[in-house]
Amino acid sequence: MNSQKLYINKVLPYINKFKKCEIYSYEIKNIEQELAESFNKKNIHEALDIPDFKDVKDTKILPKIINIAIKKLKLSETIEFIRLGNKKIIRMDNKNYQLVVFCMGEVPKICYTEKNIIFFLYQPGFNKIYYCGKLFLKKEELTTTSHDFTNFEVLEIC
Repeated sequence: MNSQKLYINKVLPYINKFKKCEIYSYEIKNIEQELAESFNKKNIHEALDIPDFKDVKDTKILPKIINIAIKKLKLSETIEFIRLGNKKIIRMDNKNYQLVVFCMGEVPKICYTEKNIIFFLYQPGFNKIYYCGKLFLKKEELTTTSHDFTNFEVLEIC
């Protein structure tokens, strides 16, 4: 099954069960302005002229957007982002979670490297963020093999 059919059949039926929040344009603009200033530029438009800035923009903005979403959804008050190699780890309430963030229309491709996994879905432009839930695995279920995650019915939404 191709990715689009997988999304329609495996993710879309659960979208109404996911908690969602709106990220307002001014919040995104503030994050972009902070990022531009960190590159010694007056605004985001000047910073976009820097080679590879778009890649940096997405990797820097996304954690801040997720942070805002977690607070708006009241999932946790204490949030810390940790990078372990290629893994994105988020620490909430003194518990580490492998962070899986995927775009609307896509199916997340993951490998289970942490026992606790948290899923977020975002609309392009980051205007809406959906909290899909958490997955808790046993040690023997961990794997380094990457695959499409389509089993949204097992996620725990709190």
